[in-house]
Amino acid sequence: MRKTGRILLLLVFLAALLWAGSAAAEKHSILLRCACGGQAGRIGGKAVSLTIEPRTSFRDAEGETWTTGQLQGLPGFRLERAALRFTAAEAVGRGSVEYSLACGNKVTQPCTVPDGHVLWDVTDAVQNWLETGDSLKLIPVNRGNGEYIRVEEGSVYLQLTFTADGDAPLFPLDRAEQQAWLDEALGMLEEENPVLRQYREVAGSLVSAEYPLGVPYFFSGETGNGMLKPRVPNPNSTTRYFRAERTYLYGLDCAGYLNLVLSRTNLGHVSIAKMIRDGQGGKLLAADPSEWPEFLLPGDLVGMDHGRYNHIVMYIGTMRTFGWTEETAGEALPVLDMPLVIHCGSNPFYYERYQEYIRECGYRNTYPPDGGVTVSVVLPDAKNAPYSMSPPWGWGDDFRWYLLDGSPLLVFPLDTADSLVWTGIR
Repeated sequence: MRKTGRILLLLVFLAALLWAGSAAAEKHSILLRCACGGQAGRIGGKAVSLTIEPRTSFRDAEGETWTTGQLQGLPGFRLERAALRFTAAEAVGRGSVEYSLACGNKVTQPCTVPDGHVLWDVTDAVQNWLETGDSLKLIPVNRGNGEYIRVEEGSVYLQLTFTADGDAPLFPLDRAEQQAWLDEALGMLEEENPVLRQYREVAGSLVSAEYPLGVPYFFSGETGNGMLKPRVPNPNSTTRYFRAERTYLYGLDCAGYLNLVLSRTNLGHVSIAKMIRDGQGGKLLAADPSEWPEFLLPGDLVGMDHGRYNHIVMYIGTMRTFGWTEETAGEALPVLDMPLVIHCGSNPFYYERYQEYIRECGYRNTYPPDGGVTVSVVLPDAKNAPYSMSPPWGWGDDFRWYLLDGSPLLVFPLDTADSLVWTGIR
C-alpha cells in the first residue's frame, strides 16, 4: 500500500474514533445552590463585592453523594455551560454601574442588573473555579458612587451543563421529577397526551387528566370557574376569533392557565404586562432555543412579545428528560433535545375534538375553542416539521408538527417573537 493510502486510512480511523467518542458522550445538568446575599456596588467611594459560595456536594438521581471533584473525574467530563441566576431585591442607580462574576483572571461580560431576576452566562469564570478553587466574586466593574444592588439571600444558583461518557450516572435535572406544579400543569392536558403518559412513567406521578379532552382556550379566561360551559366573551376582550356576539366553551388563556397552576401550588402570580412592558422579566440568555436547556430550569416562565399580542409559556424540559431516546423518539428524533414548553394557546386539534363534545352536550350556537393547553417543541421556525394543516376556522398561519408516539407535537416557532423575557418560580 502506498504511503498516501496508509495516511488516508489512518485519518479515517482517527475520525471514526472521534465520532464514536462524541456519540458516546451524554449531556447532563446539575444545580448548585450558593451561599450569598447582601450589597455589591460602589458604596462610600469603594468597590464592594460579594463572594458566591456554591455547595460542593450534591446527589445523583439514585441518591448517591458527589463532589465537584468527583464530577470532574468522570470519563470525558467537559463543562459546556455555566449559568448564574439570582434575584436583585434592589437596584440603586441601575445603568451606571455594571457587574460581572470574577474568578481569578477570568471575568464575565459586564452586565447591568435590573430589579428582579437575573440570568448570566458565567462559563469561563466557573471553569476557572472548577480548576483552581479560587473564590467566585460578584463585582462592580466601572465607576460610580452610592450605586449598588442587593442580592436576595437564598436566591443564588449555579446551573452546570456538562458532557461525560455514556456510563455516567443520571442527575436530577437529567430526568423529569415529580413536582406539585408539574402535576398541575400536565394534568390540564388531554388524557391521551404522550408527555403526560411519559411523566407518569418516568417521574412516578399519579396525576391524571383533569379534563379528558384537555383545558380549552378562551380569550381572557382567568379562572377555572365555569370550565366547559357556554360563555360570551367580555366585549372589551375580543379577538378575530372570539367575538362578543358569539358563545364559546369557557376555558383559560395563557396567563390564566399558568396563574391557576401557580396559585394551586402556592407559587404566586405572574403578569405578562409586568414581565414584558415593565421590565420585571429577566433577559433571556439566548434566542437560539437549542441553548435553552443549558440555562433554563423546568418551571421557568418565558414571556414573548409578538407585537400585536403577548404570550407566556412554561419550560418543562426536553423529550429526553421525559424518557425518550434515540431508539424511541421515532419521527420526532430531530427534536429530541429541543425545549418543550407547556402553554394554553392555539391548537387546531382542540377545535376538532370539542366540536364533537359540543354536539354531544347539545349546546346550541356554541363555538369550539381555537386552542387549549398544549405541549409544544420550540424551534427557530417551523419549516422543517413534516406535517402541517391549515387552521380549521379558516384563517391564520398553517400549523406544523412532528408525530410523537402517534400524536402531534406542535411546533412553537420563534420567528414571529420580537423579544423574550423569563422569570423563575424557584
